[in-house]
Amino acid sequence: MRNLIKKIRKMEIGKFIKIVGFIFLILGIGVVFFHKYPNDWPYCHLIKNFYANVSIEFMSIAITILLINYLYEEKEKSNSKKRLIRELGSEEKGMTSRALKELKENGWLRDGSLKNADLSNANLSGLDFSGAILENVNFKDAILDNIILKGATIKKSNFSNTKLSKAIFESAKLFDSEFHTAELSKAIWDGARIKECDFMHATLELSEWRGASTSECKFEDANLKFSDFKRAVFINCILLRANFQSVNVEDAKFERCDLKSLQNWAEIENRKETTFKAPKNPPSGFCK
Repeated sequence: MRNLIKKIRKMEIGKFIKIVGFIFLILGIGVVFFHKYPNDWPYCHLIKNFYANVSIEFMSIAITILLINYLYEEKEKSNSKKRLIRELGSEEKGMTSRALKELKENGWLRDGSLKNADLSNANLSGLDFSGAILENVNFKDAILDNIILKGATIKKSNFSNTKLSKAIFESAKLFDSEFHTAELSKAIWDGARIKECDFMHATLELSEWRGASTSECKFEDANLKFSDFKRAVFINCILLRANFQSVNVEDAKFERCDLKSLQNWAEIENRKETTFKAPKNPPSGFCK
């Protein structure tokens, strides 16, 4: 409550300073019109001699006031942004929820303001990060269950050892990010575009990849049991020792993927001859 009152007072002071600045600006512009002051009116010579100087002084004062106020507001905005990002990294759900709400209201979720943010160990479960731009963000050991990342752009971010069960990555774009040992069971990747990401030892059981496009990613020792890859495309991915028990590959395409020691491949559902194109290191009997 106190913070809210302080915020309101700061806003009122800022508005007052702006009004004062504009008053001086209007006065300065108004004084300029004294050059049309009639010659036969009183104090004509005095006004003619001083109106220009007075006008310049008023406008100089106005510009100074407005410029200082602008710089002050920018500094306050920067401090507020840094504070909210720090709060977003909190382990307290209530604080992270409020911080995210304010970041959204200020448009800082989609403008790259979260670049290089440290959100390790943060509790962001169930929060909506749709459309967020997340570059070089550290989510290591964070709680992100049920998080919504629809349409988000994720670059060079660290999700190692995070809890991401039932996370929604629908239509998201992911580049060069790490998901080592992440808990991603029942995560939704429908329509996502994923490139050069590392899912080593990640748990992706019962995850959905319908229509997803994945290229040059690593799934070494990943658990993909019972996942749905319908219409998904995997190109140049490493599936070394990945567990493919009862995965659905209906209309999916795996091109030039490394299948060395692929686990439970015999239980793959809806597999066709064209599903796996030019596989690398396929298990014995796989290509029959």
